[in-house]
Amino acid sequence: KLFPSVRQCNAALATFGDVGEFRRALRLFTQMKKSASLVTPTIHGDNASSGESRPQNEQSTANQPTTMLLHSIDLVLDPPKPTLVTYSTLMSRAVSLGKPRVALRLWNLMKSQPNFYTNVLSRRRRDGRIANVKKKQKHNMEDRLALQNLEEDEEGIIIPDVIFCNTLMNAYAKLGDHVAARSILNAMLGVVNSNDVASCHEGISNAHPTIYTYNTLADACKVAGELGAALEVPELMIHHADATGDRTILPDART
Repeated sequence: KLFPSVRQCNAALATFGDVGEFRRALRLFTQMKKSASLVTPTIHGDNASSGESRPQNEQSTANQPTTMLLHSIDLVLDPPKPTLVTYSTLMSRAVSLGKPRVALRLWNLMKSQPNFYTNVLSRRRRDGRIANVKKKQKHNMEDRLALQNLEEDEEGIIIPDVIFCNTLMNAYAKLGDHVAARSILNAMLGVVNSNDVASCHEGISNAHPTIYTYNTLADACKVAGELGAALEVPELMIHHADATGDRTILPDART
């Protein structure tokens, strides 16, 4: 059976969201998840951690699934598995349509996926220890297959990037949750805060924040009516600009 490519599906999700058919976008997303979980892929390599808006991370075309072109639709042998772009697109459209809580539910769903990078790493550590112990006794085919499957999962690994982090922070900003928004910034900067109540953002990897990141944090403080927290944002921007030499994150007119 042939399926539309993940790029086609992500483009459709964006279009549905732009024209206000968000429920239709969610139905397509549900179909993507269901198809990917029911059908065993035969050809791996569709780069789920990147997508059309992240060309710098794309793999070579040699690693892409076999594709057929029919009436301007890419058809592939594997069902389209939701990617980082899939979640970013849906969450962005949810926020723009005034549904930030839907965006947060999508974030929680993404974290629970087997190919979310923290889940893959934890399984590799667990299965790696088991395999190493058993390897001393004998070569176990099941362990080798388990590790092979984990390696295949890594080809579609989902790693949040700065675009996704900004989208997630924007969802919190709409709700005025400046504490959760600051937690995202801390996670991006690799800052460990034992008093951070929003520990759910431990799954966010280090990423270099942009001026949009800081301005969104300031907006979250504004919506919450927290002037003190808001006034800390320009100070953070100046401090981080001095520390990194990145002058693009200095406060601007919007800040």
